[in-house]
Amino acid sequence: MDTHSADIKLRRWFWSGVLGELYGGSTETRFARDLEQVVDWVRGDRAEPGTVSDASFHESRLWSLRTRNSAAYKGIYALLMREGGLDWIQPQPINIANFLDLQVDIHHIFPKTWCDRNNISRADRESIVNKTALSSVTNRAIGGRAPSSYLARVESAAGVRGDKMDQIIESHLIHPTALRSDDFETFFEDRQVKLLNLISEAMGKSAVRDVPEEGEFEEQDDDPDYED
Repeated sequence: MDTHSADIKLRRWFWSGVLGELYGGSTETRFARDLEQVVDWVRGDRAEPGTVSDASFHESRLWSLRTRNSAAYKGIYALLMREGGLDWIQPQPINIANFLDLQVDIHHIFPKTWCDRNNISRADRESIVNKTALSSVTNRAIGGRAPSSYLARVESAAGVRGDKMDQIIESHLIHPTALRSDDFETFFEDRQVKLLNLISEAMGKSAVRDVPEEGEFEEQDDDPDYED
């Protein structure tokens, strides 16, 4: 058996199940089916298992993923950590090894207060596109300030400036120029595409492009854990 090919197939199966949220309900039947189908697929004896062929990720899900209860929500942040996302003030990889030490949590990139003052829709403000994993130290430096303001505080605390800080910001798939100029629209569109590309690569198939209707997710409750 080609171990490299087997590894690629197993990764596709895993991320298809997570990002496609196919194990969110009753799992007994799917687990039993996967046990047979995935093994045969890895061995090259059959076509894609149902979990891989059935899975899809819709672009509109970026707006409805607003709490950490979803497998896809957790999966996207796991992918970002896999990509080597760094904390902004304590520029270490945000991974299992230092997750607790850094007191990492998910925080708004453009803070709630700034978004409200600048008429950003609640749907965009609370979208997973506008959130990322950061340490508690970094989050306190951000506060409710505009990115153009809080980045100066972050750079001072980190002792890192300019291109180096831009590289750290980019490790979260964030457009540093848009962030520095408080350009929410450019930031949002750019990160939306990058997240969809990351998801598509993991699943081995393109995300379904179906932008939600205006106001579709405006009334959904936000995650009560978010205070920034």
